[in-house]
Amino acid sequence: TLRVTAQTASQPILLLTPSDLESEQDAEVVSQFAGATYTLTGQWQHRSAHGDVVNMTDPKKVALLCSCGPREFCSICERVGQANRTGWSRRQHLRVGGP
Repeated sequence: TLRVTAQTASQPILLLTPSDLESEQDAEVVSQFAGATYTLTGQWQHRSAHGDVVNMTDPKKVALLCSCGPREFCSICERVGQANRTGWSRRQHLRVGGP
């Protein structure tokens, strides 16, 4: 589905979750065809609130945008256990469009 969408749509915008890209092949298709990728992280899902975000990078309960792509994570979007998962890599990024 990812490949057909990328090859046939003139400007697709896909909203995917990490579980949508569990296959390295699916992540590779997105990386191959994407002009840009971003990760949107709900900071209200901090561990103290029973969520799985590792770092609270903003004291306000907001969603933050970083420039991580498929199967990547940074200090903004990292989820519990992600660092130990095969095929995922850590990036050093600041959020997009902010300090």
